[in-house]
Amino acid sequence: SMRQMRLEKSIFDALFYWQDFRKGILEIRRVLTTNGLLVLAYTCSSDLDKRGLSFLGVRSFTDDEVTRTLRESGFHDVILKQETDKYRKYSIVTARK
Repeated sequence: SMRQMRLEKSIFDALFYWQDFRKGILEIRRVLTTNGLLVLAYTCSSDLDKRGLSFLGVRSFTDDEVTRTLRESGFHDVILKQETDKYRKYSIVTARK
């Protein structure tokens, strides 16, 4: 689980505010060490869309869009897991460089 992961060198950001998702993923891949682990956690697009947050500049991503972009950007071992808490449905994606 995410709580059990040891994050030695981490960058935390809000994915849904990125202007260019693919460009951001490519930059992460560029600076990530060989076999480095990328972890993305984000609220599912269906949940964000039903809350009407797009007017605040919040961009939603489908799981397919995220996993496809990671693979097309050269990541492998892409694993998607969906979770739900009392506030939202969210996805956790891990991938290796």
